[in-house]
Amino acid sequence: MKGIFTHNPLFRILFPFFYGLLVYVLVLLIFDGISQLENNFFSQEALFCVVLTYALSESLSLVLRFINYLFPEFRSVRRRIFIYLATNLFCAFIVISGGVTAYFVLLIGYPDFQVELIVFNLIFFVTTLLYTAVYFGIFYLNHFNQRRLEQETALREKMEYQLGALKSDINPQLLYASLETLITLVHHNPDQADKFINCLSKIYRYSLEYRRHELAPLEQEIQAAENVVELYNYSYKGQIRLHLQIDTDIFNKQLIPGTLQKLAEQAISR
Repeated sequence: MKGIFTHNPLFRILFPFFYGLLVYVLVLLIFDGISQLENNFFSQEALFCVVLTYALSESLSLVLRFINYLFPEFRSVRRRIFIYLATNLFCAFIVISGGVTAYFVLLIGYPDFQVELIVFNLIFFVTTLLYTAVYFGIFYLNHFNQRRLEQETALREKMEYQLGALKSDINPQLLYASLETLITLVHHNPDQADKFINCLSKIYRYSLEYRRHELAPLEQEIQAAENVVELYNYSYKGQIRLHLQIDTDIFNKQLIPGTLQKLAEQAISR
């Protein structure tokens, strides 16, 4: 996962060096050999601690990458913590035990190194616990933020879709009823038919004009609702009345295009 500190090249270079030196100092303190620092700080033992820390750091990084590859879904926090700890501790035991054994047996020819093996394993056992805890904390935080971002993106896309549907939706009942009314007016009252066509064109012209706008002036919304009422009154013989009581303080506000028009259509259809 991008953003995890263990994948940072600078961390992978600097952490083993400084932490390896810290381990070297801890080992000297445990074995009461701190006086060696005055003679030769960058000794063979210090280099060994740095190399061992580097090997462990890279091994843990590879193990964590492999776990994330096998289990990409973040289903159970406890299960993932257990998997991280179990695999990392096992990996640390193998790397540290193998490295210490190779150093004491192959490099310096010292077969009696059981105490040193225990000390190194204990030090890096604690190191692995801290490493895993910090890694999991950052991993969980990144995963949580990513999931939250995905949810917010999905919600925004849903709202944009609903908003687009509201602005571009053409009421089929209104269109069908308007065509029936228009046919009747054309045959019986051509003058009224012209006014009816003009009113119908205002309604759909407004829908097309503000389709790409997120908001429309309240004044335009009121006019659109009045046009709908006027259009229906051709069928209802002028029986529909629209009464508006609007505070002057909100008259300059804006609404989603088509809001009042849809409310008027639904109120009349009922």
